[in-house]
Amino acid sequence: MAVLSGFLLTGAVLAGVAILFPDLVADLDLMGTSDDDTTTTAPVEAGSAAEASEVVAGFVTALEAGELGAVRFVDPGATATPGVTTETTSESGTASTPGSSAPRARPETEVGAEFEELTGGLAPFTLDAAEGQVTLLDATTARAPIELTWQFPEGISWTTASDIDLRFVGGEWLVDWQPAILEPSLRPGDRLQRARLAPTRAPILGRGGVLLVDEIALVEIGVQPSRVQDLPLLAQQLEDILGIDGVELASSVEAASPEAFVPVTTLPRTEYDAIRDQVFPLPGTVFRESVRPASVDPNLARALLGRSGEVTAEIIEEFPDRFEPGDYAGLSGLQSTFNGVLTGQPGLEVSVIRSGPDPSTTTTGTGLITTSSVVEIGEPQLLFTVPAADGEPVQTTIDPVVQRAAEAALQRTELTSALVAVEVSTGEVVAVANGPMGATVNFAMTGQYPPGSIFKVVTGYALLRDTLSANDPVECPQTITVSGRGFANAENEVLGVVSFRDAFAHSCNTAFVGATLGFAPETLNATASDFGLGTDYDLGEFAFTGSVPVAEDNVDLAAAAFGQGRVLMSPLSAAVMAATAADGTFRSPVLVTSPARSPQVVTPLEPRAADSLQELMRAVVTEGTGRAVAQVVGAPVSGKTGTAEFGNDNPPKSHAWFVGFQGNLAFAVFVEAGEFGGSTAAPIAADFLNALAVRG
Repeated sequence: MAVLSGFLLTGAVLAGVAILFPDLVADLDLMGTSDDDTTTTAPVEAGSAAEASEVVAGFVTALEAGELGAVRFVDPGATATPGVTTETTSESGTASTPGSSAPRARPETEVGAEFEELTGGLAPFTLDAAEGQVTLLDATTARAPIELTWQFPEGISWTTASDIDLRFVGGEWLVDWQPAILEPSLRPGDRLQRARLAPTRAPILGRGGVLLVDEIALVEIGVQPSRVQDLPLLAQQLEDILGIDGVELASSVEAASPEAFVPVTTLPRTEYDAIRDQVFPLPGTVFRESVRPASVDPNLARALLGRSGEVTAEIIEEFPDRFEPGDYAGLSGLQSTFNGVLTGQPGLEVSVIRSGPDPSTTTTGTGLITTSSVVEIGEPQLLFTVPAADGEPVQTTIDPVVQRAAEAALQRTELTSALVAVEVSTGEVVAVANGPMGATVNFAMTGQYPPGSIFKVVTGYALLRDTLSANDPVECPQTITVSGRGFANAENEVLGVVSFRDAFAHSCNTAFVGATLGFAPETLNATASDFGLGTDYDLGEFAFTGSVPVAEDNVDLAAAAFGQGRVLMSPLSAAVMAATAADGTFRSPVLVTSPARSPQVVTPLEPRAADSLQELMRAVVTEGTGRAVAQVVGAPVSGKTGTAEFGNDNPPKSHAWFVGFQGNLAFAVFVEAGEFGGSTAAPIAADFLNALAVRG
């Protein structure tokens, strides 16, 4: 083709011009001939749909892998009509004429770099592509639809639909790369970006909707060694103000690098504000603020509720669609157990940052805009969004009033201790306290301890159900021998022949051993399950429910009769046992009511035996080993003391237990290595009940 005075002249027109104006044609060489060479237009070469489909499939595979270097693309600088090349014949032969008049392949690295620049703001993501059937638009152009599914870590997918254009160049199909392949509105220079929409973490609630854990503003107080002027003075001042261990703090500061942040304590913003004027001016103190899940009262049910902090790699692996590095999550307790419920589901926004020519620069001679002359235009334009779904609250049965009374009662001892309280009529766990104050391990639910004589609640019920009445006589010698193994009473007590009621009230071990000699090996195991021991509790949080193995022999049975040998319980399972005894019905304990748990199991005991058991437990308080709770305020208290030997010392150490009930409240008190239940655990129970009477 040729252009004359702005008109496009076809071959037929040129032939007519040659007849009318031969001299003009000769001068202008409009026919393209000379004595030396002849120029001809090569026939248009056509590509097949099958070949185009293969190229599209290869492009889709490369796109999914993010490896576009294996694909050949059309050079956007090519301006000639697609598929048309010119050949020049001369004395030296025939050759094609290169240059801007012929389409050519684009360097693959350019497209790869453009793809990275365009999509880098979406990372990380995976891309799934599905191509449709190729359509030949003409001999040298083809088109195929493509659908892309972008998968993001939040568990959200974004689907875009567009077209892939191809051009047949030099005997092969080349992909005509355009950003619009990824999303129809995209153009060169644009950049995609992803914004994560964080959900609001929901609270953990106690009875009546009282906030136990919520997202609150916190201030972390620390020390930066390089700022300290007088370390001993600073350590003492912080100890006086905050109640921390100043000596331990000084040691930590000395061991840290000069610019380190040595944590001292973390306080709710409201508590920090009250002491700010005292700590802020101290040379060396530094502060970090954050908003994250935390207990509203740091000392309330601390081990049960747990703590929060920055997510670990393990949490991200468990919840890849919920968390990313830097997020806060529950690290222990209920905060950890219900991370997936409390956190909610993050949302997502995909936007495009539009770019255009910088008005202060000029375009190149070809009219192309170079990267260096591209600037952002306006605000990001939203292409896709999924709103965040906030977390769901976790509703517990913890009663803050009862919980605080339990925490306060455990301050009587500095030993590891626990107090669990259960509402008799519902089975709801209303307090789970661990001592000493600030304990972070939930021994109240997970501890596994020999129960000692509190297990006589189970054994006593079995005897009342199967063989004895409360007034039947039993022998209580100092010792009793079973298959060559001797068993004795605490402090070698001897009661002689007494009623079963008195033997229970004074916790005579030998009477229980003698009375159970005729039991089948599985009797205590089966009876224990009537009180929930060894059964599954769907509490929402791990708990040890007890273990009462089938007796292997008479010695094993004799030891189990008074809670020794292989019998193990947790304070929680002991409280459930006490609640079952309180009204003669086992109710599987309830700690979390939302999200919903398995239906509660309700199983009645044998009524006559249950009534007699309650009479015996009242006698423990009125005339037996539990008289420490006889004078508490409120309704009458019934209970059972326990002294449980453990370890290999001679004489062995003992845990102290007391289980009981008052009105609609059952409870269990445990003190590790506390020696005697009547003198150590029962007074704690009295403090607990008296505190409740005052607070109630």
